[in-house]
Amino acid sequence: MAWPILKEEPEVYFGDLAGHSRKIWDELDDYKEMIEGLNDTNNTMTSFGTNQVIRALTIISTIMLPLTLIASVFGMHLEHLPLSQSRDSFLVVMIIMAVIMVSMLALFKIKRWI
Repeated sequence: MAWPILKEEPEVYFGDLAGHSRKIWDELDDYKEMIEGLNDTNNTMTSFGTNQVIRALTIISTIMLPLTLIASVFGMHLEHLPLSQSRDSFLVVMIIMAVIMVSMLALFKIKRWI
């Protein structure tokens, strides 16, 4: 039976449409997989950048913790602290703090944390 609207037999015409639909569906699946891969890559890169920032902030806070403790103990103005009566107490405390900071940085460098 020939249809006046279609130039070919309906089975051939609709078979071609089904074939083209399958081809388009396969291409869409390929694009979907590609987008999912790119999304995973983007998430990995974002996570890596966040980890680098957190790592730097952790190293800074780890170095500042003992320095803050020393500064707070010597900032209490107690009379019986070591070096409290010395004129050079500020300089000695600053040198101690610098030595602690440099030694912690050296330790982190040796362990390859920075």
